[in-house]
Amino acid sequence: MLSADDLASAERLPDGSLLLERADSDEELAAEALLLGEAGWELISRRERPGQTTVVTWAKSKGS
Repeated sequence: MLSADDLASAERLPDGSLLLERADSDEELAAEALLLGEAGWELISRRERPGQTTVVTWAKSKGS
């Protein structure tokens, strides 16, 4: 599950977006999406490849 340390150490793109590498289950990824969505972030992209870590990019919502 996503922790405050994960957010603090996440790679940031020049526009401030978060780039997270996640190896969690689908259920944990869905829970993170809900948590980040409630915190004002929106999913920009999600790259999944068999046998590799999922890479998810989040951007702060314009309304936040």
